[in-house]
Amino acid sequence: MASENDYLVLSNGQRVRFEVNLNSLADFAEKTGISISDLSGPLTSNNMAAVRTFIHCCVVEGEQNEGREFPETEIELASKIRLVQVKQAMSMLTSQVK
Repeated sequence: MASENDYLVLSNGQRVRFEVNLNSLADFAEKTGISISDLSGPLTSNNMAAVRTFIHCCVVEGEQNEGREFPETEIELASKIRLVQVKQAMSMLTSQVK
């Protein structure tokens, strides 16, 4: 069950679930070619394209887990994300994989 800490509030006020699981990690690896075992490097560096893809994969998965479709592209989602949400997403990654 998702906790209140598993949601991102986008800059437009939209609340979306963020889920790090095997599906979101596999989607990220498939889209980027980055191995799950190498995940920390691209997400802690300045590879913002990888961060954008990672957040999108986790939001798509989270929304599907809530029974909702998330039709927005990575670019559309990224236009609603500020640095505070990027920081929050990276924090959720850490908390959800413990």
